[in-house]
Amino acid sequence: MYYLSIPLNKKKNRNFRTKEIEIEKGPDGFGFSIVGGYGSAHGNLPICIRKIFPNSRASIDGRLHEGDIIIAINNIDITKFKHDQVVELLKNINGKVRLLIYDMNNSSSSSTTS
Repeated sequence: MYYLSIPLNKKKNRNFRTKEIEIEKGPDGFGFSIVGGYGSAHGNLPICIRKIFPNSRASIDGRLHEGDIIIAINNIDITKFKHDQVVELLKNINGKVRLLIYDMNNSSSSSTTS
């Protein structure tokens, strides 16, 4: 079970719940792009979903959202991974991927996995 409190501004913190999602790889991949990574030019940033591509596996599934933070891929903690390492990991996966994410669109005071 994971728990995260992210400061969105100086006066207020919001808490986000975790969610586990499995997505099958399609002919064009999983259907999302990522941004961020450990050691980037902008600092140590979390890996976030940058874009969900229309009509892709991720789009059709509907549980992954732009802005969600990926914290694990197939039970591998990626919080200290560089961007290129995460891209390579995702490219080398055949079939289903299991993502553990901080759901940035469904804030809650408790954390859950599904």
